[in-house]
Amino acid sequence: MNKDHKYFFVRLGAVLVLVLCLSIVANILLYPALKLTPWSWGAELVDSKSHQLQNPNGKFNAVVLGSSRVYRQVDPQVVDSVTDGKAETRLFNLGANWLFPPESFYVYDHITKNENGHYDYIIIELAKVSSVDFKNLHTVRTIYWYNLSDLIFAITASWNSNFSIIEKGYNTFVHLIGYTDNIINLGYITEAVRYLNAAHSFDQKVNGNGFQFLSVDQNEADMFEEENTAKRNSRFLRDTSVVTKRSEISRKQFSKYSDNPKLLKSYNIYYSATLKKMITDAQKKGTQLIFLLSPRIDKKQYDELIPLFYSLPEENRIEISDSRSYPELYLAENSFDATHLNQKGSRIYSRILGEKLNDLVILKRRP
Repeated sequence: MNKDHKYFFVRLGAVLVLVLCLSIVANILLYPALKLTPWSWGAELVDSKSHQLQNPNGKFNAVVLGSSRVYRQVDPQVVDSVTDGKAETRLFNLGANWLFPPESFYVYDHITKNENGHYDYIIIELAKVSSVDFKNLHTVRTIYWYNLSDLIFAITASWNSNFSIIEKGYNTFVHLIGYTDNIINLGYITEAVRYLNAAHSFDQKVNGNGFQFLSVDQNEADMFEEENTAKRNSRFLRDTSVVTKRSEISRKQFSKYSDNPKLLKSYNIYYSATLKKMITDAQKKGTQLIFLLSPRIDKKQYDELIPLFYSLPEENRIEISDSRSYPELYLAENSFDATHLNQKGSRIYSRILGEKLNDLVILKRRP
């Protein structure tokens, strides 16, 4: 390599470093001052729902947040009808597709910080730390929520989990990429303008309480879904045995821990400590924070989530996942696809959730 080539690469490296430094400075100082986007801007559905939730006319005293297992299955109208006179909820469904920790914790932090952010109950779907497929890296949805504390949680919780070394390493890698994208934020102005031009485009699709059951008429899919709802339902109807398999997996997993309770002592200590701190902080604000274990979770999650779930105080957890106790939630007739319930199933699920909330209120009131 001659001197001219070396000089070129030195100049190129200097320019790249300068661009990187300017991007970081802009992200830290300039963009917050411009206030182009709110905290929820990177997830369209969360953004629209947060606007409704923060509306002082909403008068909600309870929020449930999580993935599509919440968004498509928890009907606040049914829950409220069951809790009337006991827990007395006015529930808002803040679920969204693929809303898992740490992103769900990011959403939780922000809804409790705004001026209308006091709630008697907040329910968060319990899930393992999310990962990101390579095809979805560098997208706004996978980077908008990062901050240093969420990065530390994602990596530390992964390394304290029962994941394989390969999965732990992969999680660390993709979360570092996401955090770096968030810090550099090269495409922010372009994405912010796109957001402002399309602001509230989801509002008309969000019901007053945030819930929408799955229907073949919706015919929709998001960036994380390879099939739209109609195709998923059609594929499920061709072979409904998948829910029978999920029921059997649930039965075996829960039986394993009920037959040998000592296994419950092997839980993710770091993750548990994080949840317990969230519970304590919520109590100081007069909020009962509850973690929900949903039905039909992925097979690989049981060994991580069951011990974690039972490490939490009894008044701060709700389990509606064990097929031995809730066989109706594993029936094909109540299903939309392998993972989700249909409208009939969601009403059954929501009724059970309401009853569980009433039980927790009674439990909490005991001397």
